[in-house]
Amino acid sequence: MTSNTTSNFTRRQIVKGGTALGASLGMGLPLSAADEASLVALAKSEGTGMLYSVIEPTILQALAKAFGDKYGVKLDFERLGTGPLSQRYAAEAEAGKVTADIVMLGDKAFLESAREKGWLGQPQLIPANLPNGVQDGTLATVALNPESLAWNTSLVTERPKSWEILIDPKYAKRVSVFDPRNSILGVKWYSLIRKAYGDEFLRKLAVQATFAPSVVPAIQQVAAGAMAMYAPSIHVAVDALKQKGAPIDEAFFAPASTGAIIAGLSKKAPHPAIASLLMNFVLTAEGQAILNKDNFSPLPNVPGARTDSPAMTEVSDAAAKAELPQILQLLNLA
Repeated sequence: MTSNTTSNFTRRQIVKGGTALGASLGMGLPLSAADEASLVALAKSEGTGMLYSVIEPTILQALAKAFGDKYGVKLDFERLGTGPLSQRYAAEAEAGKVTADIVMLGDKAFLESAREKGWLGQPQLIPANLPNGVQDGTLATVALNPESLAWNTSLVTERPKSWEILIDPKYAKRVSVFDPRNSILGVKWYSLIRKAYGDEFLRKLAVQATFAPSVVPAIQQVAAGAMAMYAPSIHVAVDALKQKGAPIDEAFFAPASTGAIIAGLSKKAPHPAIASLLMNFVLTAEGQAILNKDNFSPLPNVPGARTDSPAMTEVSDAAAKAELPQILQLLNLA
C-alpha cells in the first residue's frame, strides 16, 4: 500500500487500517505506542525508503542501521555534495519522478524554493517540545556544523587562538581557504569574517592564501602536510582523519555560521509512511545522537553531542549573495 501524497496516506491507509492514528498525527503530537506500531506496520508494507543527504556516509550508515533495528524498516541513502544533490533532486521533482522520501541539505534557500514549488510537504508527526526554530511545519534543522580551523600539527606547533592566524605572514602560501565562487555556504563565512575583522583582512588573505574548490580534499591536503591550515573546515571530515592518526587538529572560533543541515519530506514521497517515521526519528534524542555524534545538535541534552560550539550567527542566503561581489573583489577573485 503506497500513496503519492502524505495526506492520502493519512486518510486512506491509516483509516482503512481501522485505527485512530490519523487523529493523533497533528504537528507536535507524540505517538503513543499503539500509534507508532500502526505507522511502523504501514512503513514495513512500503518496502525500502530512500534518503538523499550531504551528511557523511558512515553517519548515514549508522542511521540506517539504527532505523532498521528499531522499526524493521530498510533505509537506503544517496550521499552527494549540496550542489549535485540539489540538482538531482530538482531534476527528478521537475520530471515527476521523485526518488527521495526525505532530503537533507545545507542549502536552505534551495529547500525553501522546493517548498514553494510544491515539492516538499508537511511531515505527519513531529516530536513534541522541540526548541523554537528547529521545525517550521515543513523544514527541520537536523544538524549544526559551525566552521572550524583545521591545521597540521607538525607544521603549526602552537595552538591557534583565532581566525587571525590565517593572515600570519609566517604561513604565507601555506594557508588554504575555500573558494567562495563554489558555494553560497562558504560566502557566509567570509561575510562574518569581513564584519569581524574588516576589508583589510580579506585583502591580506588574498595575498596569503590559495583557494580550494572543495572542502574535503583541502582538509586531506592539510593532513598530508601539503598545506599548514585550512578554513572554513568541517568537524566530521577533520575528525575522520584524526581518528586514523593523521597529524591534524581543529578549533572553533567566533564568528561562525550555524552551518545548518535541514531536512524536508517529499510531498510525493514514494514511501510516505517511511518518510514520516524517519523524519520523526531524526528529531528524537535517539536519532540526534546518531546524526550528531561528537558534533553539534539543534536539540539540547543529546547524548554524545558536543557542547563547545562557538557563538553562531545566521547569515541569510540573500544577504550572502548580495555581498558576494564585494567579497570576490576584496579577494581578487572578481
